[in-house]
Amino acid sequence: MKKHNKSIVNTKKAISFDVPTKDLGKTKGHLFMLVFLLELITIIVYSGTLKSDFVYYDDESYITTNEHVLHGLTLNDVKWAFSAVGYSDNWHPLTWISHMLDVQLFGLNPSGHHLTNLIFHILATLLLFGFLQYATGKGRLAAFIAGLFALHPMHVESVAWVAERKDVLSAVFGFATLWAYVYYVRKPDIKKYALVLVLFCLGLLSKPMLVTLPFVLLLLDFWPLERLTINMRTIGRLVIEKLPLFVLAAASSIITIIAQHSAIANIDRYGFSTRISNAIISYGVYVGQLFWPAKLSVIYPFTKPDSFKVIVCALLLIAISTAAIWLGRKKKYLITGWLWFLGTLVPVIGILQVGSQAHADRYTYIPYIGLFIMIAWGLNALAEKMISKNKVVLNTILSIIFLIMTIKTWEQIGYWKNGTTLFSHTNEVTQGSEIAYYILGNIMLESGRTDEAIANYQKALKINPNKRNALSNLAGAYYQKKQFSDAIPLIQRAIALEKAAGDEVQAKEDAGNLEMLLHEDSLYQK
Repeated sequence: MKKHNKSIVNTKKAISFDVPTKDLGKTKGHLFMLVFLLELITIIVYSGTLKSDFVYYDDESYITTNEHVLHGLTLNDVKWAFSAVGYSDNWHPLTWISHMLDVQLFGLNPSGHHLTNLIFHILATLLLFGFLQYATGKGRLAAFIAGLFALHPMHVESVAWVAERKDVLSAVFGFATLWAYVYYVRKPDIKKYALVLVLFCLGLLSKPMLVTLPFVLLLLDFWPLERLTINMRTIGRLVIEKLPLFVLAAASSIITIIAQHSAIANIDRYGFSTRISNAIISYGVYVGQLFWPAKLSVIYPFTKPDSFKVIVCALLLIAISTAAIWLGRKKKYLITGWLWFLGTLVPVIGILQVGSQAHADRYTYIPYIGLFIMIAWGLNALAEKMISKNKVVLNTILSIIFLIMTIKTWEQIGYWKNGTTLFSHTNEVTQGSEIAYYILGNIMLESGRTDEAIANYQKALKINPNKRNALSNLAGAYYQKKQFSDAIPLIQRAIALEKAAGDEVQAKEDAGNLEMLLHEDSLYQK
């Protein structure tokens, strides 16, 4: 690449996109066929989601019982989408609108909702490929990364879970933002910069996890755009250039903290040192799951971090960081890729703990691209030093890895068939989750399998004796069996916990249930 000019305005001299034509494949048609084949495989693999049902985990609050979404696309409900700060502990109006449009088109047929998720995943894959090819000129490497993104098992959750629409939708706008930014850098003008702002804003309105995107743009300035050198003047200018983006990110962060206030875990329950330890382990787990995506689960219960795991993961992160910095002096993609991975995970790594999960597959949807970049360009550098015979061996190994990854993704999609298969699998691959047992209890109770519901609620309460909704639902299950003496103490305890938590609405509702139970019990005794 050509040396950059110190002025960030004259970007025409700041970067060269000249690359050997052979790197793009024998012809443009060859590259097009490669990407077409990738998308065709993705469609085939993910076609299983079109047969899946909604799952009893956020799908109800997002779609099936959400009165605003159930109306379809109406003006009043679009207004609600923008004003509903904190509904389901989020603020993502475009995501709400996309669900409304689905109901307008497909009603409550889950196949249509899953189809929309798949379309967005395909579009995100194409935009990722287009952005990387445009920014680097390396068409085959861009296709390789797009393939990893499209077919990695860790990304199944983001696509197969209808309520996780926010992931695939925000990725579409996020990758479009990156592509628009490179377009702006090549020939700057205010209209192109405005396009970057608009696309970024749309991404934030889909999922606020994109708040780290301005930092990703700075990483792109370092590599592959070669605009950033390590001196304060250049860094300062590039940061100032992105101030409007940082302002949007800051505003989105503030709104998100307000929206997630009720979901942010109590500081006493998860102390700062505990959250830091879990964050270190989570980073290590994500690196491990990239290469060995086994025992994947929709829920990874938060447990007290093991000191040995903390030390091992910390040493792993230090080792990779040191290697990336040392080797990155000549191989800049290592620094960009590693910092992309570390940085884009910051909003969800658990420093500010939201919910009770230790980590989640869906959080890797965009962050893994950083590691994919390191792998793709690293393998390319290795291949350039190999003789033709060794390159054939390398390509064979990579093809086998892709095949195994595709099979694993297909298998993982099967667990999303319905709530029963999903949460039964969760309890099989974890030590048991109070949430999974509770949801299974709800599913069994609704289907009239009362004894199985009771067994699952009891397992949930064994893990967390203070789970209020499990207490009240277990009382309801006992009520159905006319076991009033078992139900009454449970509902009394639920009311006490609800009052202690300040949940007066639920406490009042359960007080009414208690009164009914006492009345039924008195009649039954007679």
